[in-house]
Formats: sequence, C-alpha cells, structure tokens
Amino acid sequence: MKRQKYKRFFGEHIDIFSFNEGVVSPEYTNEIEKYFNELHSQIKKLKFSSLRPLCFWLSRKFKKYSIRFKEEEKIDYSTDPYVLLGIIKAGTKTNKKGVITIRCSEQLLQIQSSDKYFKSFLPAIIKIIGHELIHRKQMVQVEGIKLRNYIFDHENIKEIQKYLSNKQEVMARAWQIIEEFRYKGLNDNQILKILQTNKDTRIVAYSPTLMIYLDFFNIKDNVFKVLYKYIYLYLNSEIEENN
Repeated sequence: MKRQKYKRFFGEHIDIFSFNEGVVSPEYTNEIEKYFNELHSQIKKLKFSSLRPLCFWLSRKFKKYSIRFKEEEKIDYSTDPYVLLGIIKAGTKTNKKGVITIRCSEQLLQIQSSDKYFKSFLPAIIKIIGHELIHRKQMVQVEGIKLRNYIFDHENIKEIQKYLSNKQEVMARAWQIIEEFRYKGLNDNQILKILQTNKDTRIVAYSPTLMIYLDFFNIKDNVFKVLYKYIYLYLNSEIEENN
C-alpha cells in the first residue's frame, strides 16, 4: 500500500524534480550579496597582511553556503576585470555538497581597507557565485534523480528506510534539502520557519527530498530529529566539512 501510494505521488507530481538548468532564483544570490554587505563592517576591521588567513576567515563565514576562498599560487595576470579584482577563477565540486571554491590573488587584501574596492568587488563576486550556483543546481537535480531511481529500484520499504536513515545519507540529504529551498527563493529564516511548522504544504513544491522523508517516515520518528538537527547545524555553519 505504501509503495503504491509513493509511485502515485511521483506520477502526479513529477514536475517538482524538474529544475531549470539555466536559472538560479535571484533571491538566492541576493541573500548572499546581503550577507556580504553585512560582513563588510567586520571585514574593514581585519588586519591580515597576507592572503591565506583572509581566505580562511572568509571561508569560515561563508561555510553555510558551501563557498570557500583559497589562495591561487599560479596567476596569469592580465587586464581581465575579475583578475584585477583578485578573482582568478572559480569552480564547483561535482559531489553531494557542490562546494564552490573561489581562487584569489593578493588583490583581495584591499577588501579590508578600501570601500571603493569593495564596491567593485561585490557585484563581480556575486556574478561569479551566481554562475557557479547554476552548476550546483544541476548537481542537486542529479542527486534528486539518483534518489528517486534508487527508490523505484527497491521494492522493500524497510530497505529503503534503512538507506534513508544512514547517518551519512541523512547528512547529505539535509544539505540537499536546504539547497532545494534556497533555489526556490527562501532565505535561512524562512526555511527554519517552514520546518518548524511541519504543516506547510509548500514543502511539496520546495523540497522533493524532504517530501520523500515525509512519505517514508512519520514526522515523530527519530530520523526526522536527526535530519532537522543537521539542517540546523548546516544553516549555522556548525558542521565540519571533510571535502
């Protein structure tokens, strides 16, 4: 009965797994831009004389968005406007976390002392991050399809529940749920508010991954306590990354 219900769910609501590959909700990048602006007053108080500690500081601050800043050793200086601002290149890991890495030069040190530099740097870095978020979005979509296919290939409900309850899987899906919400334009406070109610019907449209857990488990089951714990920890940058 449960299995049939689940197949019917996908048959009727398959569109919730369809992400537009070339579009990232402007609210997502706006949220990151707002956060960068909020950090500006803290950044201006920094006194780092070398790039590595500055990159480490920024990486800690942007950990909740899975964005890292790293020192780039091999630099081909040119008149490219991004290179002149200290943004050498960027990339997104094709794994379950989709970590975005921004590689920088010592030009970035100006962010600590120059408002003029920050004014030019901010729209440039947001444009770069926005582009990388498209790649991450494609990765999130693929992970959703993999999960759906796994469920379709396994008829045993207990086996599926065991897979979904695995600690590493729960951690990965917690991050995925956050990204699904963000790509639908929700900020972190809105995500927490919806999860706290457990009754918001928009969950179906916002997070197909969360809907899978709601379909296979009772909201009072321990797996939800673990899942929501990791969601909270990710949103508050309290989970150490190993990749």
